[in-house]
Amino acid sequence: MSKRIPEHALKELARAKKALFAAKTLIEKGLFEDCVSRAYYAVLHAAKAVLFLVGVEFRVANAQNLSLDDALFDMVICEFIIAFVENKQKIIKEFVRVTKPGGYIGLSEAVWIKSPPPTELVEYPSRVTGVKEILTYDGWKKLLDISQLRDIEVRTYKINKVRQFINEMR
Repeated sequence: MSKRIPEHALKELARAKKALFAAKTLIEKGLFEDCVSRAYYAVLHAAKAVLFLVGVEFRVANAQNLSLDDALFDMVICEFIIAFVENKQKIIKEFVRVTKPGGYIGLSEAVWIKSPPPTELVEYPSRVTGVKEILTYDGWKKLLDISQLRDIEVRTYKINKVRQFINEMR
């Protein structure tokens, strides 16, 4: 007799399917840069569904002040949060504190590719979304270097936000 799949796992699988379809559509249109973002979300949602099935627990908390024990998690994942906070180092320290030795911290954050970024572009996300500061590649590297993390790997991917928005609206 097969085990019934929990509703929250089915929802993640549906999200994965939708993101994978979007990635396939973007590849067919030759929009490879935008495809990376959609494919990433497909894998993320599929992995989350599988992890639900094997009993992995997901938690949402205040990243600046985690009311969690030290060395609790094998992995901490954070997406597009740090740019909204002034004290970025405090968040990184909290992530290091709650991650087990040998564990992983994964960040997906906005980054300015050009340094220095154009002033009008810096002001826009702050005014519209409340972003405190989007770091440059060197800014992220420096922040992570002083955090006592090892084996730091920083990758940047260019995303055409207008094209991504149009494709998400379809």
